[in-house]
Amino acid sequence: MLSFEDFLSRYPEFKTAPEDLVEGCLEDAALRTDPEVLGDLTDHAHGLLAAHLLSISPWGRGSRLQKDTRGTTYEDELHWIQRARGSGWGVL
Repeated sequence: MLSFEDFLSRYPEFKTAPEDLVEGCLEDAALRTDPEVLGDLTDHAHGLLAAHLLSISPWGRGSRLQKDTRGTTYEDELHWIQRARGSGWGVL
């Protein structure tokens, strides 16, 4: 799983986010990311899910694809990983 520093290195757009918010989203994402299922894509999926969670929070409104939805570019990439691993949201 990604550390706080690794996450910000990969996703510098969140450097201005409150540290406790980022840490909380990383923790939530870790609970939903299964290394046994995701294998070498675990860190990538963990970061994408944390970025998605940050984007759908009130802090991240500007990161959404459309202001009135919860869709994000990070979620789009997560869907690719799901298809690559042949399962649905239950594996994240």
